[in-house]
Parts: sequence; C-alpha cells; structure tokens
Amino acid sequence: MITVQEREAIRRAYYLDRKSKRQIAREQGHSRKTIDKAVANVPPRPYQLTQPKAAPVFGPSRREPTRCLLKTTVCPASSSTQRTRSLKSSR
Repeated sequence: MITVQEREAIRRAYYLDRKSKRQIAREQGHSRKTIDKAVANVPPRPYQLTQPKAAPVFGPSRREPTRCLLKTTVCPASSSTQRTRSLKSSR
C-alpha cells in the first residue's frame, strides 16, 4: 500500500511533469498497476473479513465471575478512585 505522499508524487509526475506511467514506475519503484490506480485516483479499499470472527468460548469458568458478582454486595473501588480518596484525605 502506498502512502498519500507517494500517491501525490505519482499524480504530480503524471499530470504536471507529463511523464509516462512506465517511467514513473521505474523511477519510484512501484508496479505499473499501482501507478494506474494512483493516476485513476482509486481510493484504497478497507480491510474486510472473509468470514465473521468466532465468539470467545469461556467454557466452565464462565459461571465463576457471575457467582462472585452475586456474592458481593459492594464492588471494590478502582485504583483511580482509591488514589483520589487518598489525595483528598492527605490535604
């Protein structure tokens, strides 16, 4: 895949400098097919999965987090909350 700057250099060489596609390919080290795409201003296609990704499998441990969450009534504070509380109490 070529960068936006390389695409611009190819288009500039073709339209402003009136160089041939073969000459641009030779000078800049790209294939003529790439030069054709850059001159035609074809935007790069985004990546697309051929098949959807499978969902993660938890197996027998899936029940454990749910059981722990049901047992506790108060969730532990996050580290950022604890840090904020300790800074307020030290002032």
